[in-house]
Amino acid sequence: MPSEELGRYLARELRWPGARQAGLVRRARRRTSAARWEQVETRPWLTSLPPERASPAAIAAGLRGHWGIENGLHQVRDGTYGEDRQHARLTGHLLAAVRNAALNLTRRLRARYVPDAHRRLAARPDLGLPLLAGP
Repeated sequence: MPSEELGRYLARELRWPGARQAGLVRRARRRTSAARWEQVETRPWLTSLPPERASPAAIAAGLRGHWGIENGLHQVRDGTYGEDRQHARLTGHLLAAVRNAALNLTRRLRARYVPDAHRRLAARPDLGLPLLAGP
């Protein structure tokens, strides 16, 4: 379907004005130790960028970038800090900012996993102050 037709259809039928391209992305996941894919899913995507400004390669890069943020930040905050179990309604955004700062500081230690960096800092408190002082 040409971009103009899709835009008119989405604006009319779904009340989604400005949409120019849509598609499906198929993702497969597995643990690095697993031989077979554990989960395969197909999800829709939608953009207001016309084909001239968003090629298939650019859209694929954007979709991968989105999941890079999800896996590199949100999943780490939840897994390491148990963020989804927190019930801080009024201060949640402030605590998330503190967790982000802590993650950025601990990543300076170049540990493969964030919990490893936490253990290293717990064993060697003298490493923490230089992290706060800057590069």
